[in-house]
Amino acid sequence: MTEAKRDVLKKRVLVVDDEREIRDVLYELLTLEGFEVKTATNGVMALTELLKDPYDLLITDLNMPQMNGLELVERIHREKLGIPMIMMSSLIAQVSKEYVRERGVSICISKPFRFQEFTDAVKDGLGAN
Repeated sequence: MTEAKRDVLKKRVLVVDDEREIRDVLYELLTLEGFEVKTATNGVMALTELLKDPYDLLITDLNMPQMNGLELVERIHREKLGIPMIMMSSLIAQVSKEYVRERGVSICISKPFRFQEFTDAVKDGLGAN
């Protein structure tokens, strides 16, 4: 096991996306990188999970049913959960970076993205913790 993988072994990441294929790919990628990963299909499920268990990083999609990514980060901000967050979307250019940063989102990623860009963002996001 590489030293980098050993460093992230205990890091817990919650991935939130309503698209199963994206959740599955990100789950596999992050698991291969040595993270403990859990997934949720929407903001309601994610918030429930975050209130139940601590996580080191949240990665959320913007557009989801029931509670979208903006609503989720707003709730996390109000609950003062203090978790670093990454937001991803094909519509990320339409999001006010200042608004989401004020609510704890440290990194915004435009979909589609390269795996290396994503893993670099995850490492940067964890550095914000």
